[in-house]
Order: sequence, then C-alpha cells, then structure tokens
Amino acid sequence: MKTIRAIFFTILTLSFMQVIQARAAVHGKIECHTPRMKKSFVIFNNKVSFLEDTERGRMVASAKTLRTKRKNNGFTKILHYWGQRHEIHVGNVSKFSELNDYLTIRTAKGHEITYPLTCNQK
Repeated sequence: MKTIRAIFFTILTLSFMQVIQARAAVHGKIECHTPRMKKSFVIFNNKVSFLEDTERGRMVASAKTLRTKRKNNGFTKILHYWGQRHEIHVGNVSKFSELNDYLTIRTAKGHEITYPLTCNQK
C-alpha cells in the first residue's frame, strides 16, 4: 500500500511540475511592433531580437540578459538595450490586444515613453 501511495504521489508531482513548465514557456516566438513599425522585435523564451531598419535593409540585434515576470497567461520582460531600460508587457499570449500589450522605454535620465504593441504568434 505504501508503494502504491508513493508511486501515486510521484506521478502527481511530476505531472504538476510539467504543467507549471508548460505555462511558463512562451510557445514558439511572438513578433511585435509599435505603430508605423518604429520599433519591431521578436520575443523568444530567453531572449528578445530587435529588428532595425538600416540603409542596407533590416538588421537583427539580440538582447540576452533579461528578466521575465509571469502573471496568469501574460508576461513582462525587462531588459537593457542601447543604454535604455525596455519593458515589454504582453497581457495574454492567447489573445493579443493593443490595449493590454505595450513597450515602455526609460532613458538614463528617467524620461519614459510607452508604445502600444501589435503582436502575433509565429
């Protein structure tokens, strides 16, 4: 009886851990941009790749050191890029919304600007 109980709790614990890991992951990649494509980037699980227009086309720059805060079906990623603090907030990965998804950029002097985001999952 003790063996069956131990096996049951082990399976229950492993199932619970798998559910938590599945909820924590960003499935695939999420592409987002601000109005008029001024800022455009791709969000992965552990990095954000910014897409910047140059004279020779699009350039990709990645920011790997970031923090992720998860809340319900959404997340907030905080990173530093070009000496500025970027906060990318997606309210719900199942239902993107320009009202709930935004990018906030704060300069070293403390000036802050917030852009609404248009996101889609790839």
